[in-house]
Amino acid sequence: MNDSPRGSAARKLFVRIAVVAGWILVALLGAVALLRVAAHDVAHPLILLNEFTMYLYLPAYGVLVAALLLRRRALAAGAALLVAAHLVWISPGALRAAPLSAEALAAPPLRLVSANLLMSNPDTDGIVGEILVEDPDVLVVQELSAHWQTALESSEIGRRLPYHVAEARETPFGVGIYSRYPLEDAEVWYAWGAPVARATVRVGGRPVRLYDVHPLPPLHAEWVTNWSEALEAVRGEVEKERKRDPEGALVVAGDFNMTRHARWFGRFTDLGLRDAHEDRGRGLATTWPNGTLRVPAIRLDHVLISPHVACLSVREGQGRGSDHRPILVELAALR
Repeated sequence: MNDSPRGSAARKLFVRIAVVAGWILVALLGAVALLRVAAHDVAHPLILLNEFTMYLYLPAYGVLVAALLLRRRALAAGAALLVAAHLVWISPGALRAAPLSAEALAAPPLRLVSANLLMSNPDTDGIVGEILVEDPDVLVVQELSAHWQTALESSEIGRRLPYHVAEARETPFGVGIYSRYPLEDAEVWYAWGAPVARATVRVGGRPVRLYDVHPLPPLHAEWVTNWSEALEAVRGEVEKERKRDPEGALVVAGDFNMTRHARWFGRFTDLGLRDAHEDRGRGLATTWPNGTLRVPAIRLDHVLISPHVACLSVREGQGRGSDHRPILVELAALR
């Protein structure tokens, strides 16, 4: 019978193990959460854990349900705190889109595609074809190698987007901006060794300043300094742009090698920049690893916009052959 002494002892042992396992999970996740609050991204392992915030705290939901069923109030309270923190961290722009003004809807749109091509991707026809279908006004690319530069500039893209500033590299750090409109103040400069392309285009007479960003990823502890210094250099230039022209239209796009849960994301939004995905209620959208690795999908690619830019729409493309999905966004520069 189920209520035999042996069965009762087994149930008690199971409950005890479940409660102990629950407390271990709560303690470990609680430590990571406290470090995020008190010392955000202070160490390399925390940087990587925080990148996966969208998934990291999901076990706490299971612990909460189990604790409630087992009537373990203290455990339920600890798990509930983690669930609440998780919801706060993933909620910005997750479901609700910001309202669009009449000015934004009436302004001339700027169709922009940001794509990490994957330097070693031999299948240039896939992404080239996708770009041609999207027919953007501006294309910003990362991991631009010589064979990719040839593929872009010798195709119909080169005729549709004849103005460009680019630096191809046989490393993952080539960048380029291709435009339907003439480029002003176009250059490639270097953020801690990583090239950054920047230029200005005019849309309906309104200047729009563009940045194309791709720092080294913080995959290894020794790369974190380079990643941080590159992002600090870009942020410093963006801050100068914002101070020089607080009402200017500014777009910072690319593969930042960070999610919104990185400390550096907050340092960019502290400048008044907004994430295009979050503006349209798509904050949980993902772009990497695009099926190339068995890890949960996250979004390392962003289009950050200043207060005088509206995001009309944003979605992700296919990015055939690349480990990143491109971002397809329609923007409006406000006066």
